[in-house]
Amino acid sequence: MMRFLKEITKDVLAITCYYTGITRLFELVGNRNHGLGLAILAYHRVVDSDDPTASLSLPGIKVSGENFKRQIQWLASKWHVLPLEEAIEQLTENKNLPERACAITFDDGWSDNFTAAYPILKENDVPATIFLATDFLNSNRLHWPEQLIRDLRLLGRESQESFKVEGIALPLTQDFSSEKPEAEQLVQTLLGLPESDRMTVIDRARDEASRLNGTEPLPRTSLSYDEIREMSAAGIRFGSHTVTHRILTQCDEQGLDEELRNSREAVQSLIGTGEVGFAYPNGDFNARVREQTSKTGYAFAVTMIPGVNRPGADPFALRRINIHDGTCTNAFGRFSKCRFACEITGFFDWLFRG
Repeated sequence: MMRFLKEITKDVLAITCYYTGITRLFELVGNRNHGLGLAILAYHRVVDSDDPTASLSLPGIKVSGENFKRQIQWLASKWHVLPLEEAIEQLTENKNLPERACAITFDDGWSDNFTAAYPILKENDVPATIFLATDFLNSNRLHWPEQLIRDLRLLGRESQESFKVEGIALPLTQDFSSEKPEAEQLVQTLLGLPESDRMTVIDRARDEASRLNGTEPLPRTSLSYDEIREMSAAGIRFGSHTVTHRILTQCDEQGLDEELRNSREAVQSLIGTGEVGFAYPNGDFNARVREQTSKTGYAFAVTMIPGVNRPGADPFALRRINIHDGTCTNAFGRFSKCRFACEITGFFDWLFRG
């Protein structure tokens, strides 16, 4: 009930600010004080609840097909949606961006980027850039949060008692899914561990699930090479998101170099272009990672730091606004252009997160 009331309050605020012009005034003041900005929107999956893999991905990386369609239609009518690469060039070289400039990006390279997102982008003539974690392409290999949630669900068929690995209690239920608060808490806990400890937990759960349940085939979850080439030929751009989606701040020098260099080469070989952009996995980077990314030959890099980019922004620390169903729907689960506008202008970030 408290969460519902909080969402209702946010809806009222968004509607009031949108229709009284407060959101627009926020844009104008930002443009006057800091120059015309670029909002880079970060998507991951466009997937509906009836997809067998939807319940494996956390809510913060999913948007439904209908909500994505409404977002793209609204953006195409109200904003200047630019190819990311050209927009960044204009931004960093202090060239004139149009007012209300934005760019669309996707991280990871999920297969639904082709099956669900691409037709909507094409129908509305909207450009986008997809950052690929290259080791997952053309396969049904899952990223570790999805793999872990799936393994815990399989284990829950045999027992509803949790078991501990590295002192972390892993919840076991037959209906364990990404929508449960325990899933988000578990993923965040594991992200805070050293990489070796995190992989110990993940591997143990995988081994136990395989021992008790054998292997259950999954559909291909990542883009195929042919899908990438088809979209590339139609104008969709591609960048790198490492090879295996490792947290780069936890990599040693050799691991960092391999993730950056090998993924860049893989993307170049797929799409036949020399200039490639980069998205830091989970948005995590520091001065060492930033410097190595630049030295490897990337043209730019995007983060998950929320906000709008202004002229003179660091091309290797560009801000992005994460988009999921929660950023564009009201308390009743329906698309809200008022909520969406407050998010992509940076108004809600300024208001709630300072």
